[in-house]
Amino acid sequence: MAARVFPEKAFPMAYTLKDLSYTIELAEQMGVEPRLPRLAAEYYQAAIDQGLGERYFPAIVEVVDRK
Repeated sequence: MAARVFPEKAFPMAYTLKDLSYTIELAEQMGVEPRLPRLAAEYYQAAIDQGLGERYFPAIVEVVDRK
């Protein structure tokens, strides 16, 4: 993250968002409020919406820095 080098298709943000959706679903099934996973999913969705979705998932720092 410090070097700001995020290769495309290493593990894209869409995969991270998919995995977060599984986490959210499981938490809800267990009666747990998944606040942090939902917040993370919002950031990843924002990154995808901004055209960063194919970059390596730590590139989320680009979105976090803008907030």
